[in-house]
Amino acid sequence: MAAYAGIDNFESYSVGDLNGGNGGSGFSDAWGTTTLVDVQSTVTRNASSTRAVTVTAANVPSEPYIARTLTTGADSGDFYGSMRKSLTSGVQDYFFYGGATLAFYVRFDSAGNINLVGTTTVAIVTSPSANQWYDINVNWVSATSVKARYKLNTDTSWGSFTTAVTLSGGISSITIVKIGCQNNGTAPDMYWDDIQNTDPTPVTATSGKNFPTLTLLGVG
Repeated sequence: MAAYAGIDNFESYSVGDLNGGNGGSGFSDAWGTTTLVDVQSTVTRNASSTRAVTVTAANVPSEPYIARTLTTGADSGDFYGSMRKSLTSGVQDYFFYGGATLAFYVRFDSAGNINLVGTTTVAIVTSPSANQWYDINVNWVSATSVKARYKLNTDTSWGSFTTAVTLSGGISSITIVKIGCQNNGTAPDMYWDDIQNTDPTPVTATSGKNFPTLTLLGVG
């Protein structure tokens, strides 16, 4: 079994089209192939970040998606990724494929949930808010099933895992990660950030950093 290894925090890219971006590690190719998914520096997961990915409201009606291929297929381990929308309308996705077959996905839908979808659907977040970063953790229970949990980007602890869902199409190894959106209702700006295979460092809303608590000892 090979653990999920694709990571990209988008910090190495210039502002502009993500298409052709080849930063991070654990991928065998560059992001491709649309010019409607962009790197921007205004809305990021935490104050220490300088880049995140967006599909602007003007581009949402085109329903763009962009993808990368993993160097090694994943059937264990953890995926971490963050997502945010300026409105709760529209549909925002992280898709996971085994070859050309969609195995499962995480969807910030327009009906009031962030869901984990395989052969069944379970809610990761109910009634998510606009303009809030949601950190999502997908954990492989087995080669053919996954579960998920979430926290706000400013939280230091995670919520409980969902029940597991079975991967669709008989897939037992994930080879492609895809991000993108669908149009549904008034188009929002959509954002993705911090794709990792380990738990991202907890951050605060103001500094993006955590500091240890110091206890002062009295003298004399």
